[in-house]
Amino acid sequence: MKTLQQKSGSIFNRVSVREGIADAAAYVFIFLFLYTASSKLMDLDTFRTALGNSVLLEGITPLLAYAIPLLEIGVAAMLIIPRTRQVGMRLSCMLMIVFTVYLLYMVLFARVKTCHCGGVVSKLSWEEHIWFNLALIALGFTGLRMKKFQLTNFLTLKSKKS
Repeated sequence: MKTLQQKSGSIFNRVSVREGIADAAAYVFIFLFLYTASSKLMDLDTFRTALGNSVLLEGITPLLAYAIPLLEIGVAAMLIIPRTRQVGMRLSCMLMIVFTVYLLYMVLFARVKTCHCGGVVSKLSWEEHIWFNLALIALGFTGLRMKKFQLTNFLTLKSKKS
């Protein structure tokens, strides 16, 4: 018969794997958002021009040219800080969903298609970009699920010790 310590050790092992997956998801988003934000800010004129070519974004291009990279940096910062990581992960998922809906709109309805992404991501085809975003959305939700599991197991384990 296993002792409570052996049982709790196995729970901690599963929890640490799940926590590692959640952390890895956060690190992917940190890298992605800092990379794309810096690419956009380093070539701000090109980014602003690409935004201006979109019929959907015509009136708000100057605002978005700064807001999108700053938002990406802000979400990355939230992911870095442990206390705000959960909110940052939720915002990451929401941002990726919004970006993906925009990409779908561009593919389905836009006559002129311009990519606003920075760096290597801008080299993807429209379809590849959509699949890339969908994979990131899945990663984000997986990270959220793993963190939730880790917290519930911790609370359950703590209550068993009492």
